[in-house]
Amino acid sequence: MKKILRYIGSVIRFGWKVLITGTALVSTIFFLCGLGMLLFLFTHQPQVEIENGSALVMTPHGGILEKKSPLDPATHLLHLLNGTLQQEEFLLQDIISGIRAAAMISVLRCLCWFRITWNRPD
Repeated sequence: MKKILRYIGSVIRFGWKVLITGTALVSTIFFLCGLGMLLFLFTHQPQVEIENGSALVMTPHGGILEKKSPLDPATHLLHLLNGTLQQEEFLLQDIISGIRAAAMISVLRCLCWFRITWNRPD
């Protein structure tokens, strides 16, 4: 009788180890798949096709600066809570590097620059 109980106990112990190892393996596989999907989402950039004879149109709708102004988190939070928009800032170097990158694309035929400003009535 003792041998039968030991045999049943060893079968249950073996089954328990298989169950624990299987769940650990499955959870590790799910974790690695999720991590792979996140990496794919953050690193994947779809290929953009540019037709022959296209034009690059740049319309910055904010200030063009050489150095961005420091961001005050409290002021930014107040603007978000009030629903007011902050003036968007663009770095001059980003615009220049964009123009230089566009110059390397042979299918672009022209560069259009629109700078629209207006005064809003209060």
